[in-house]
Formats: sequence, structure tokens, C-alpha cells
Amino acid sequence: MKVIHFLSVLVLFFIGCSKDDRSEIIIPSNLKGSLYFDWADEGTLSINTETGVKSLFLPSDSKRNGWDISRDKELVLTANKTNVWNENITFVISRMSTGEIINQFDYTPLNGGSGFHSGILSPDNKLIAIAPTFEAGFVLLNRDGSLLGHIDAINGEKPKRGSAIVWLPGNSLIFTHKSSIIRLDPPYTNGKLIKEMNFEDWGSYYR
Repeated sequence: MKVIHFLSVLVLFFIGCSKDDRSEIIIPSNLKGSLYFDWADEGTLSINTETGVKSLFLPSDSKRNGWDISRDKELVLTANKTNVWNENITFVISRMSTGEIINQFDYTPLNGGSGFHSGILSPDNKLIAIAPTFEAGFVLLNRDGSLLGHIDAINGEKPKRGSAIVWLPGNSLIFTHKSSIIRLDPPYTNGKLIKEMNFEDWGSYYR
């Protein structure tokens, strides 16, 4: 969701820009801070919305499944497939300012079968949420990689690959399942239906 959203905005910024960035980048005046986004084969880039300066944030890496930045902009979480011959994923949490690795662990996907998971950090930086793949549902990990929770089925149905999941303040979660929006509060044992939409599925835009 993050990448899709940023790219949709940044298409406006980069119209007419040359490869060597000599063209002017137009930034809406109400945006402050930095935007981070994946861009073709250039890797993950950042752009300062006040100066218009674009820079490399993470180099291109074909093994990287995804990345996340903590809300306090202190930590970066990356998830990389270890190699093409197994399904293990290496999660690395590093300090954004220095690149110092705070924690690193290998994760073997629950139910197996897929090495393309990535995660998002909770607001307090203590938990990692993983969206469903074909084999496993929603997964919650402690920051050391230990399993906190696994939602493998909702009302007897497995969550679909690409279902959205978002952290809320207080480490609550909102996620989609079929046409439903569901809230899950700590200790993550019971979900609450927030909204039932009038369609069967969310479609590719939300993936």
C-alpha cells in the first residue's frame, strides 16, 4: 500500500525529469518531510519535499521482499529472501541514522511454501505484522522473531494473499478480509467488525 500510494503522488513530481535530475521537480507546498518509494531498477529512493532533492535510500536488491520505516523515523525494517533454494527470510532492523543493526533473525514462513513475506513495524517498534500469502494468514512476531500470534482463518476462511494490514496507535491492527474491515486489539484474541463493504473483494488496488 505504501509504495502504490507514494508512486501515484510522485508521478506528478517526475513528469519531464531527466535521468540526471537537471529538470525541476514540482512539490506541492503542503507536503513536509520526506517521501520514500520504490522506483523501477533504481532501488528505494527518498525525496525531501521541502528542497526537492532526491537520493538513494536503499540500493536495488532482487532478494528484498519489502521494507518499512518506524513512525518515529528511528528504525528501518527490511525483509530479504535468503536464497532461491529455500523459503527462509532474513528480517533486519537497523538504525535509520547510522545503519547500525539493532536486531536480525531468520523467519521460516508458517505453513511453508513462500519466501516472499515482508513486515511492518508496530507504533512502539516492538512487534512486526506480516500480511497473508497463499499458505499462511496474518502473522504477528515479536521484534526478536518469536511468534506472538497467527490468524490462519477467519470464520473458517483463510485470508487472501495481499489482504491489507495497518497498525493503529496502541498497537491495534486493522485488516481486510473479503469485503470486511476488521479491528484487532491487544492481546489479539478477538476481532471486531468495523465495516462491511458492498463488494466481494478489495481488488488489486489495495494489494
